[in-house]
Amino acid sequence: MSDTVEQVKARLDIAEVISGYLKLQKAGANYKARCPFHNEKTPSFHVSPQRQSWHCFGCNKGGDMLSFVQEIEGIDFIEALRILATKANVPMDERRGASSPERSHRQALLAVADLSAKFFETQLWQSTAGKRALEYLRERGLTDDTIRAWRLGWAPNDWRALSGFLQKQGYPAEHIVGAGMAIQKNRPESLYDRFRSRIMFPICDVNGQVVGFTGRVFGAEVAVDGEPLAKYVNTPQTDVYDKGRILFGLDKARIAMRTRDAALLVEGNMDAILSWQAGVQHVVATSGTALTPHQLKLLSRYTMNADVCFDADTAGKAATRRGIALALAQNFSVRILTIRDPECKDPADYVRKHGAGWGDVVATAVPALQYYYNEAVAAFDPSSVRGKKAIVTSLAPLIRRLPSRVEQGHWVGQLATLLRASQAAVEADVAAAPDDLSVPDQHEESPQAAPAQNLQPLDTTGQELLALFVRMPRLVPQATEIADLLDPRVSAVVADPTMLDTTYQGEHRHLIDVAVIRSDQLWQHYNEQQLQEEFNVLVNRLRERRIRERRADVERDIRQAEAAKDGPRLQELLATFQQYTAELHRLQSIRSPNTT
Repeated sequence: MSDTVEQVKARLDIAEVISGYLKLQKAGANYKARCPFHNEKTPSFHVSPQRQSWHCFGCNKGGDMLSFVQEIEGIDFIEALRILATKANVPMDERRGASSPERSHRQALLAVADLSAKFFETQLWQSTAGKRALEYLRERGLTDDTIRAWRLGWAPNDWRALSGFLQKQGYPAEHIVGAGMAIQKNRPESLYDRFRSRIMFPICDVNGQVVGFTGRVFGAEVAVDGEPLAKYVNTPQTDVYDKGRILFGLDKARIAMRTRDAALLVEGNMDAILSWQAGVQHVVATSGTALTPHQLKLLSRYTMNADVCFDADTAGKAATRRGIALALAQNFSVRILTIRDPECKDPADYVRKHGAGWGDVVATAVPALQYYYNEAVAAFDPSSVRGKKAIVTSLAPLIRRLPSRVEQGHWVGQLATLLRASQAAVEADVAAAPDDLSVPDQHEESPQAAPAQNLQPLDTTGQELLALFVRMPRLVPQATEIADLLDPRVSAVVADPTMLDTTYQGEHRHLIDVAVIRSDQLWQHYNEQQLQEEFNVLVNRLRERRIRERRADVERDIRQAEAAKDGPRLQELLATFQQYTAELHRLQSIRSPNTT
């Protein structure tokens, strides 16, 4: 595995990797950008090509290209290495997890899925029937750029168009069926395409690999045993596709989710695509299924804030309510937005009618409990005994799943006021109310993402000293006489200057990476004489700090001597205090000639 890491780092440049996620600006020998890991207006995120490292001076995160991909994708080391190895065209040397035959089988299914997507794309743009489907998509409001970006396609009205094509490309029936692209009865010659006469929506995993499809019937509908095809057909469960572990559009939404610190959940594929086209790009679709713990775990890599948009005709579905309860139980902050235009039953309708106005609707989302509170008050009479009981019963399971006791107390108080009951009585009824929201066990073990380094930063003086050492290494020996004044990590560099070498990979590597960036920020235009003068100022600053600490100790001793009326001890301490004060005045008189 270490050989793979070294090959990846040798073939890729960190600035190129990070520029795939952020817009980098040149800053001397380095690059800078606004940090994707915390909100900021002024760029404090820096990338050093020399050290092949990154660091944010705002949130103090940093590391190498692998740690960046781990952090921004919310994945573990192996997944990050796999992404970069693919980018670098380096074969993965995986000695854990699936066996080689299992990996080969998975890779074959992914290859079949991707080749199928290309086949469907070609059919959409080049076949006669496909062009009719293309016109339909344009009529639904999609631009050609959006259609291409989401790789939409067309499955011909033919029993063997795709499977015959895949077999000609060398893929056996086992892989075609295994990828969910075809159905085979008992006889080998019974192989036929699963998707026929359908507009195809590829479903991708978080890395953008096609793993399955949703097909919407269009045009000449093919009947089986006299029954028309279902409006939608999805890829069945396969070794690469599990609908409970996939969110449609997550590969395109994940960066926007992290930037906005929110995810917008919609129901249909077209809802997600048109929302994305309208500029609301932190959107994913559940594709008609209720939220699962695995999907929420995927979302939690990028944000813990979920905005949910119901279709007008499904707002009361118990499955949706259970999904929201599950999200609350997993510490998500959940808001709900509703479409109030009676002519628009879903986000796709709204975007077609109002375009970018969709973003204004998204901004109106209200907390989930507020939504359900309003629904309950509208549905039941809060002045009747039956209505009061129904309101509490409706809201109690959701209140109990709120992650904050303060939030729970707020809604108990709201109910107490509404129902004209004591808060203690409402609290007791909320605790005793039946639970209609079965939440599966969420504690399944799974690999967790290793965070980027987030170490205790050096103080300003320590950072500037290390930056000086990077810029002018011959200053290091001069620091040996003040080693006792330094942070132990800086002292380690003074004791072993080879740590400043670009090949250093030890414990304090990250501090050296930061020092390289700071060196370029602070000292790139300084000559050796100016650097020496700045070093002297920093040394004096450290000595001044030590004297201030010692003088403060003497001040405490003086107060104790005064309280004890110990005259000789008091005179001795006063003399020491005066000596420290004089030394402070001397050091303070030394100012850098490069500052005013």
